[in-house]
Amino acid sequence: QVCDRLRRDGVRLMLPMQLRSAALDVTDVDYMETGAAVQFADLAVVLGGDGTMLRLARAAAQRGAKLVGFSSDQVYAGVQQPGSLPETMELSPANVYGRQKLEMEQRTLDACPDTVLLRATWMYDLPSYGLPIRGNLPLNLIKATMYGKKLCFSNRDYRGITYVRQAVENLVPAANLPGGVYNYGSENREDMVTTALAFAEVLRLPDVDNLIEAVDWQRNLAMDCGKLRGYGIRFDTTQEGIYHCLNDYGVADL
Repeated sequence: QVCDRLRRDGVRLMLPMQLRSAALDVTDVDYMETGAAVQFADLAVVLGGDGTMLRLARAAAQRGAKLVGFSSDQVYAGVQQPGSLPETMELSPANVYGRQKLEMEQRTLDACPDTVLLRATWMYDLPSYGLPIRGNLPLNLIKATMYGKKLCFSNRDYRGITYVRQAVENLVPAANLPGGVYNYGSENREDMVTTALAFAEVLRLPDVDNLIEAVDWQRNLAMDCGKLRGYGIRFDTTQEGIYHCLNDYGVADL
């Protein structure tokens, strides 16, 4: 079916809606955080490792089409190295989701070396009327404030967080990248306690000091996006991105 679609649409890769829905059902919302990746490991391997992306890669290779797909910063789960992480380091992901994504990268590039695979960070947007939205950092902070709850973050947890509309805009130049794996999104040199507090302050949430509970656990998913910048594709830093988001919605000065 994918090959037929490619023949009809030329070099445009259109993921059939039924496949897209199936893939989203497995990777939706809290998939990698709640352990659903373990619960549905067999299904996820079919869709993420030897399924949708692999079939698209084979079809793209046959057609000579360009394929751009998403991987995840979770391939870096378990890394002990501090600082921003480059694409060139050896990886052995510590969770099922990360292992599935790394396997997907390898199989996809084997099938179609010209594929561009983007290791995406955690992303966010603001709610819009009538549109579904996943849990994300600003939304989680707003909901916690509304319901009088605390959110737990660690000052030894590092990761980038990206305004999703900037990620979408950068997909256009990303389609012209040489085949390979790229870290994709906003860099962040701050820990997650500092990052969450900064977002809360920008959002002008009340009683910020009592909104965040610091816990002690270690993770580093912070990516070095220098390879991407080398091709002229740039993102705001994590701290700049939230201002960009609020400006887009016209609420930065409220």
